[in-house]
Amino acid sequence: MPIDYELLSYGRRLHKAIWRSYAIEAAACIGGALLVASALRCSLNSHHGSAIICAIGAVLAFAAFDFARKAGARARSTLENIDRS
Repeated sequence: MPIDYELLSYGRRLHKAIWRSYAIEAAACIGGALLVASALRCSLNSHHGSAIICAIGAVLAFAAFDFARKAGARARSTLENIDRS
């Protein structure tokens, strides 16, 4: 059976997408944790405006994590389907 170079190239791009999603997930986790800690510190020091801004940032970090998780899951699923065929 001849090698399908187009499919091989697509598989490599999927692998890169998976690793990219892992990197974004890690960055979102670290950033979100730092923002939550900062929000707690600000609220304990009665800087409620800053705490709200940090909390909004933490929510955005969670949204970025969720988006990256779904994109990585789609890439993994597609890669599995390619490997089966």
